[in-house]
This record gives sequence, structure tokens and C-alpha cells, in this order.
Amino acid sequence: MIILGTTFSGKNIVAINFAIECSPEKSKKMVISLYWTVELLSIILWSFYYQKLDKNWFPLQLIYFVAGIITMFFAIFVLPESPSYLVSK
Repeated sequence: MIILGTTFSGKNIVAINFAIECSPEKSKKMVISLYWTVELLSIILWSFYYQKLDKNWFPLQLIYFVAGIITMFFAIFVLPESPSYLVSK
């Protein structure tokens, strides 16, 4: 869980900014609300799952770590730096 905890803030900052820049002006508040609702519900459900149902958390944490590394390289080399900047060009 420590690996997930260290990447939590960076993921949220980048994901929220990217979602805000890509969404239309009238639906930005809805996008932010939906993002945080899904994020918090998933944290609650995963926490319950690991506390009550399954004590073996390492394999799933390893899968998330590898998927995060792959996603990071994809985001660095494939995604544009800023959708708003690219639209304004």
C-alpha cells in the first residue's frame, strides 16, 4: 500500500488537470465531482476488501505498480503536454 500512497497525489493532480482541460466549460464542475466520487468510493471499497476479505495484498499491488509504470511512460511520450495549449495553436 505504500507504493499506492506515494503515487496518489501525483495521479490526482495530473488526472484532474487533464480532465478539466479536456472537458467543455459547462461540465467542468460535474467532471471534478464525478472524479472525486469514483475515487473515494474505490478507496473505501478496496480498503474494506483488504481488511475483511483478503489479507494477501502484494500480488495486486505489484500489478498496480507495473501498470502505473507503463502508464507513466505512455503519458510522458504519447500524450500531449496540455490539450488547451494544443487547441490554441
